[in-house]
Amino acid sequence: MSAGETAFDGYRWQNRLLLVFAPDADNALHRRQQEMLLVAEHGLNERDIVVIFVIEDAVSTKGRPAGPVSAVDLREVYGALPHEFRVVLVGKDGGVKLRQEEPISAADLFALIDSMPMRKQEMRQRSERVR
Repeated sequence: MSAGETAFDGYRWQNRLLLVFAPDADNALHRRQQEMLLVAEHGLNERDIVVIFVIEDAVSTKGRPAGPVSAVDLREVYGALPHEFRVVLVGKDGGVKLRQEEPISAADLFALIDSMPMRKQEMRQRSERVR
């Protein structure tokens, strides 16, 4: 297993990861993705989503470095070339659930996640706790 594959083991079974790859911070697709996610913070938190940005050679989450992993390793593992924009959703089980070259709206992201068996189970468990 490569460093990129094991770098996020601490998130496994705890969080879903949305990896946003971009060639630079001024990339139009990257900026649009950031805007889409900015207004969706509550939904991201509710679904245990951690957003990780891989911009140039930096890997960050919430504006801080995201652990001991290199952008090169992550690009290799998730098939993102340095000059392209890519979004990858990694499930709590560590498997890739979505890979696309365009920004994803919060509504589409949430609909995809909410259709997954693990998320349905989480919603059932949360509603049972509320009763």
